[in-house]
Amino acid sequence: MEQEIKMRLDQLAPGHVKFDEPLAHLTTFGLGGPADALVEPDSISELSEVLRFARNRRMPLFLLAAGSNVLFRDGGFPGVVVKLGPGFSKLDVLGSDGDRVTVEAGAAVSIGSLIKFLQKEGLSGLEFLAGIPGTVGGALAMNAGAFGGEISDLLHVLHVLDADGQVKKLSQSQISASYRHLDLPDGSIIVKAMFILTRSTTGQVKEKIRGYLGRRWTVQPTGVKSAGSIFKNPSLEPAGKLIDQAGLKGRSIGRAWVSEKHANFIVHRGEACAGDVIQLIDLVQSEVRKKFGVELEPEIIIEGVDREADPK
Repeated sequence: MEQEIKMRLDQLAPGHVKFDEPLAHLTTFGLGGPADALVEPDSISELSEVLRFARNRRMPLFLLAAGSNVLFRDGGFPGVVVKLGPGFSKLDVLGSDGDRVTVEAGAAVSIGSLIKFLQKEGLSGLEFLAGIPGTVGGALAMNAGAFGGEISDLLHVLHVLDADGQVKKLSQSQISASYRHLDLPDGSIIVKAMFILTRSTTGQVKEKIRGYLGRRWTVQPTGVKSAGSIFKNPSLEPAGKLIDQAGLKGRSIGRAWVSEKHANFIVHRGEACAGDVIQLIDLVQSEVRKKFGVELEPEIIIEGVDREADPK
């Protein structure tokens, strides 16, 4: 990255910029090379200025949340990775109307922190998200869901920074949600959200959370690194079932393998590279296509460039 660009980024987000920053530790997969620049803006103004600068320079740009559904290639990301800082982590109860309670959550709030807060406050509705290693912004962007619920079901109002650097307020009726997707204006970034939840008790919410966590850990692999479900579920059969029926459980490439516990997970123990995972994704897609005529669509986002081959 040119020195002039580095200096300008430092000016736009002082103290919040790192160069040639490893990305592996920022994802649940724990894989991938460095970013040319990692910027962690702590305010709307910093975020807006950094985005405007990168877009004007036509620099590759990626917004990273908790990194729970992202795989960076081994060569890293040749541009600017933006990760929202603590200034986007506000979490509060705004008000209530009978049993209906409005909660505000910044985009950088982790799902774990949100769930703990709702348990403490005795607020019900989003317990099904328990155990998802993401942030509110990331979960909304992909309309995260589990056990028949989706985060968009409880969404009341969404605040986004649009492509012109203006904060826009969108009501639920203005947003189209579908399976693992929230349809937002091009170039917009979620900065905070309001949810309508139901007043309950700490004990009742805790019991629901415990039930969802128990169901999750019963079927999902633990003690290994992963990015959650690799593929979206096709309309007719779950992706994991198709992968299992194709005889791919336990299939490995390099140090990555298809989980024996849940076939829609690719896992490793810290010794794989991103290339292993990508080759395994290609293999699974090919085998399922040949056996069932179904095209599996990745749920995870794959970004960056491959590592350059070592010179002979």
